[in-house]
Amino acid sequence: MRILSKLPTPREILNCMRKTADNHTGYISWLDMKGPMVRTWGFHKTKKAGFEYVEVMRESFSMIVSKNIYFNGMAGYSVVYESRQKEWTQNINYWDIIDKPLGVFTGILNLEDLFKEQKYKYCAYKPHLGNLIEYLKIYLEHPEIEHLAKLNIKPSKSIVKKCQDKQFCRFLFEHKDELMKSIYTPSELLFAYKNNMNLQTASHTLYIKRVAEKDTREWTNIKTPGLDRVRLHEFAYQEGFSRYRDYWEAINALGYDILDTKNTYPKDFERMHDLRIDEYESMKAKINAKKQRQFSKQIEKVAKKYEPALIENENLCVIFPKKVMDFKREGKELHHCVGKMGYDKKMAEERSLIAFIRKKDSIETPYVTAEIVLQGSPALTQLYGDHDSKPDKEVFVFANEFLNQIKKVRKAKA
Repeated sequence: MRILSKLPTPREILNCMRKTADNHTGYISWLDMKGPMVRTWGFHKTKKAGFEYVEVMRESFSMIVSKNIYFNGMAGYSVVYESRQKEWTQNINYWDIIDKPLGVFTGILNLEDLFKEQKYKYCAYKPHLGNLIEYLKIYLEHPEIEHLAKLNIKPSKSIVKKCQDKQFCRFLFEHKDELMKSIYTPSELLFAYKNNMNLQTASHTLYIKRVAEKDTREWTNIKTPGLDRVRLHEFAYQEGFSRYRDYWEAINALGYDILDTKNTYPKDFERMHDLRIDEYESMKAKINAKKQRQFSKQIEKVAKKYEPALIENENLCVIFPKKVMDFKREGKELHHCVGKMGYDKKMAEERSLIAFIRKKDSIETPYVTAEIVLQGSPALTQLYGDHDSKPDKEVFVFANEFLNQIKKVRKAKA
């Protein structure tokens, strides 16, 4: 296919890049009327050759391909470099097919060639109307979009379809002066028409709405029908955004009606915030206490199952935790993570055994903590003392004897 074949770089492009190259990557495009096809190059200044360049994009009606490039937001094209080197990447030297236009535009050096073609003689395209190829696709199907272009409107299929409504066309011409001052998106035009607004007000309203939706997108039940997210967003910033977000999560968790303005926009926010947060914390404490009791019962059940494996010698003994608080105390006093990283859950689910190795003469004082993974063949995976220190050889030998007893218990119960 021609779009993938090797094509010469036009002399005009080379001359332009030579004159304008600087230390920052620049981009320039050329319109090949045989397609038509828009070809784009990236280039920058170098000490040796003056400048270097590479063709990075080709766009036609049927295909868009790129090479040595990735899309970096609406700021434009961004070229891939070798790490720590200001040279064009050599190992990415093939064309990749892109599914859809990137939505970016670079200056087309020979744009005037477009209007020399009889087919595009009356085309009213201007660079600020966006991607040329996408514009021409619509123009060939709906030549009447030239009237939209003359009104400074970026054509789209939704706008073309809406133009079948004579009232909408009249609305556009009534706002001709506004349209010529700025570019408005199709959604802004349609919103302004639907709500009988001037374009600037519609644009600002939609902007506020987008900001509100972005800032609250992670909030619980935020898409509840009937909820005014813009008003909610404004109220949150008025009262302190993070504080209101916490309040919102609290009233949702507590089951308050979020469509009731007394709950959503309380007059005395500070008092209601503190009240609801207290309620929420109390509820969470009750839930956590219930979970702890359930975990503790399960932990005790697992501990009882492996009680026959418990051993002791002249200096050491081993005990099992029986409740969640045992894990927390062990972790706190030995300054490690056994009380924080879900080890209680692992033991409750019989995925691991957590065992406390103690000195016999001070059995209540935490000394060394062991983890024996029970999935598959039992294995001693962790054995740590205070501040994750490694215990002495005697403890290692003792822990391995304990592991052997665990294996025997597992075998006997199999």
